[in-house]
Amino acid sequence: MSKIHRGDLSYSKVYKNMDLNKDLGVNWEEAEGDNGSGGKRVKKVEICTEPEPLKYMVDEFDLKFIKESEMTENEFVEEIKGIEQEYATYLKKKMDKITLLEANGYCDICGYSDDSNENKMVVCQGCGIPVHQSCYGVGEFTKAWLCKKCEEGEFDSVCGFCTEKDGILKKTDQNEWIHAICAICNPTICFLNDTLKEPVDMTNYEPVNGKCVLCKKKSNDLMECSFLGCENAFHVTCACGLLYIDIDNSTIYCKKHFPIKDPTEINSRKETNEMKDGYRKMKDEIYERDDMRLNAIIETEYSQLVKTSLNEFKTECSNTKLVEYYKSKQMNIGRSAIDYYQCANAFREAFK
Repeated sequence: MSKIHRGDLSYSKVYKNMDLNKDLGVNWEEAEGDNGSGGKRVKKVEICTEPEPLKYMVDEFDLKFIKESEMTENEFVEEIKGIEQEYATYLKKKMDKITLLEANGYCDICGYSDDSNENKMVVCQGCGIPVHQSCYGVGEFTKAWLCKKCEEGEFDSVCGFCTEKDGILKKTDQNEWIHAICAICNPTICFLNDTLKEPVDMTNYEPVNGKCVLCKKKSNDLMECSFLGCENAFHVTCACGLLYIDIDNSTIYCKKHFPIKDPTEINSRKETNEMKDGYRKMKDEIYERDDMRLNAIIETEYSQLVKTSLNEFKTECSNTKLVEYYKSKQMNIGRSAIDYYQCANAFREAFK
């Protein structure tokens, strides 16, 4: 029995009980160039040029305020929508005036400053830290780029796995912040999406307890030297600029087992033979991080604007209690989910 391709069958044979002549209420018109005699028809689609009205979902905090202020729910929603629209307009005007930072310096992750069309250097406009697209996992190149931490407005957040306050961060699947370099260099940590390098998967994370041999501070989140049997442990960020780091193979060696010896250092043949078996076999090509410390976080025009925008925002709404409630709610209840993303979206829109 020969098989007939699905595309060669008519609808009447496939859908025997369907009324193919039924009026669907679709507005059809002749395609351009048709003479109207059995030509093809095209569906006419009405395109909405006006933006959809803002939707507002009333929550338990709103209901409490409505009850205490003796407003109706409809009155509350209309007033809030008006304030939100004013705030959106205010943000747009402010964002348009921002002077963008240039991507100067070196990548916070690999330590190199090279730049190419295939792998551009971008700088976070929220913290001023530059990275390569591929190193951090930046999808589409844009000068108005924000790292994950600054996109969420978590300007004061720090890595929960080391003592370093500078450097660019990523978010884990447990909603914690971690340095991108801390995640990349630890062989027990991986990314659920290798291209975007997020979220950071901590399922198989194996913390090492002890004292960092570099900063001398005790910690529960150290990483041991990759040399077989070596118990020297350190924070990944302490190792940056001081120790040998192979990014692509998640490998770090302490000073004793530094694989590239200084020309003045000569080991005995016996020592060399004993050491060669201790080095980890590489799965990927070696990509040694340059000897650079992490970049310092700076205050930017964007971060300053976001931090002060609500306090400086003036509205035409005469209901002062409602305005105070709106600002308080944004800052203390749902700010990271509402206001910060609104700022990030307004920023990207201004420079798209």
